[in-house]
Amino acid sequence: MVYYLLYVFLVIHSSQSPADGVAARTITSAVQLIGLGITTLSGWLVDRYGIIRINGLGTAAMVATSLPALAIGLQGSPLSLLIALSLATPALMVILGSQGLLGVTIAPQEQRCGVFSVAYSTSVALCGGTAPLIATWMVDQNIPDGVIALYPLPFAAATCWALWQAKGRNPCVF
Repeated sequence: MVYYLLYVFLVIHSSQSPADGVAARTITSAVQLIGLGITTLSGWLVDRYGIIRINGLGTAAMVATSLPALAIGLQGSPLSLLIALSLATPALMVILGSQGLLGVTIAPQEQRCGVFSVAYSTSVALCGGTAPLIATWMVDQNIPDGVIALYPLPFAAATCWALWQAKGRNPCVF
């Protein structure tokens, strides 16, 4: 969900003119390119320290960085977008680097494909796909930026709870 807020909503929100739109898309591409290295590092960290631990640390870092990043990004300029993405992308890439493996590892082997594909697709459609729409609506309703920045918190809490529950189910992932 935070990915969609950062890389869809904020990019559109920062594109007030055609030139700003080009700048926003260029900034987004450059930051994501740098993020690829972090995603690779995340895979190495998972192998070394465990998938639950790394995903949990990434989630905690995402909560800590996404709140100020969203508040900064809501200023609506390409510069504020650059600052916001630079702040939140490292934690996000740690999560993305471990998410696929986590999703398939916590399900029983004979059900992995179905469990992961249904859970992932449903959560992306319901939470990620609607996040830019809801954030745009919040901006249009003049909801304070601080409240909009808090929007991902309930989802982060659910993620932390799920990681805590998964910790005891499959010792090979810890």
